[in-house]
Amino acid sequence: VNFFAVDPVMLSRKIKEAHPEFQIVVLTKFLPNRIVANIKDREAVARIKVGKILPVDFDAVIVSDTRDLDSLPLITGLESQLTNPKAGTRVKSKRLNTALVDILRRIYSRKEFRKSVVETIDMTYPDKAFFVMDGITIVIGNSDFDNKLDALAATLGNPRVDKSKVDSIDLRFTDAAVTFKPEKK
Repeated sequence: VNFFAVDPVMLSRKIKEAHPEFQIVVLTKFLPNRIVANIKDREAVARIKVGKILPVDFDAVIVSDTRDLDSLPLITGLESQLTNPKAGTRVKSKRLNTALVDILRRIYSRKEFRKSVVETIDMTYPDKAFFVMDGITIVIGNSDFDNKLDALAATLGNPRVDKSKVDSIDLRFTDAAVTFKPEKK
């Protein structure tokens, strides 16, 4: 292959198509005769349950991540929409996109929740979508996510709210509805 005829952009695209496990492929030509490839593998940010448990990235691509994934959030409620997705394929699901982008990415991007751990996200009924964060069930629904996360941050940041006693917070209403765990006798 003639070095000068190689188009790094087109070759990068072909490599990504042949290897969907790569998130980023950048090829750079260096004269007189060298091409350097910078490749970034896709990284799992959650697990989805569709018969079996599969790791997925923010782009909804099933990844072949081999590290321990048990600490990643588990997204459920997708079983009726998906059948046996394969590694490297993008999952086309509005529910999954809502869970990954509208909920999980927004939570991770907010400083108020940096130390929090999202355990599960349930999308079985999108109008009643909920996630469990730090042991608290949070019902968020399927719209107005930024305002609802503002309300969640205000609720959890309220010094009068003892988080260890909170069982659930429903954000689908004008005011957050907080339910406390029953007191042990």
